[in-house]
Amino acid sequence: MAPTARTAAALAFLTSLGLLVGAPPAHAAGSQTFTVDGTFTVPAGVTNVTVELWGGGGGGGGGGSYFSFSGGGGGSGGYVKCPLSVTPGTAVAVVVAGGGGGGSPLGRRGHDGSGPSRPGPDSSAPGKGGTSAEGLGGGGGGGGGGWGTKTTNGENGRALLGARGGTGSGGAEGGLGGPSGSNDPSLEPGGGGGGGGGDSAFGNAETRSVAHGGNAGSGFDLSLGGLGGAAGTCADPTTGDPVVPAAAQVGSVGERGRALLWFLPGGSAAGGKGFNGIGNGGDGNGGYSRNEGDRGNTGRVVVTW
Repeated sequence: MAPTARTAAALAFLTSLGLLVGAPPAHAAGSQTFTVDGTFTVPAGVTNVTVELWGGGGGGGGGGSYFSFSGGGGGSGGYVKCPLSVTPGTAVAVVVAGGGGGGSPLGRRGHDGSGPSRPGPDSSAPGKGGTSAEGLGGGGGGGGGGWGTKTTNGENGRALLGARGGTGSGGAEGGLGGPSGSNDPSLEPGGGGGGGGGDSAFGNAETRSVAHGGNAGSGFDLSLGGLGGAAGTCADPTTGDPVVPAAAQVGSVGERGRALLWFLPGGSAAGGKGFNGIGNGGDGNGGYSRNEGDRGNTGRVVVTW
């Protein structure tokens, strides 16, 4: 016997709630944002998520100390958006990238990178800024921590040769330091290079989706800004098989260092801007009052279901 209109309406209502046999279970939509490392536990009934990842920004280069110029701005981190299949109840590791430390001017210590203070087996702590002393170039900034194990410290300041910034966790390059030596203005002592940004990741073991950190700005006269980080890659969190990204964007380049009159305050080369303003590179600064490069911004991971 054909169902009545009332019965048909009841069946449609139960189907919409997922209460009939064979109907997919209903679940509430939601999202979770990670600004530090953590674990994402897949909610009940969820089999597909969208994961957005931003790499950390590269640090800005330190400015010159006699003939005043700013260091180059750091490059921003890359961005990638991954549509992924997941299993309810599964715990997935999340690593959020740190930014590279800024380089410092003549005779000052470089700044530490940022990142996880308790790194896991597949991630690394931020690098330390390099030391310096009077008559030596500024120390390089430390690399940003995050996924991967390549983070290094910034080089120590030295005469004639500039101190390079440290490498970010996934291999983003630190900026070159400016030439320096003694206290002779004709040598145009430069600042240390900034540190490279770290990588963000979502996944376990070899099944991670990754967004890469930006490269750092350099600390020599009219130096180039750091290149932006590579967009990144998506991988199935269970099998590790490649997944085609829904969107991807390479990080933007930091501005080139600027020449300034030594007695003027301020002056900076802007860091590259990341997608939606996340993972920006640090500014390269110069001038009488402020000539330390800024630290790159941290990355981010957002999971939506």
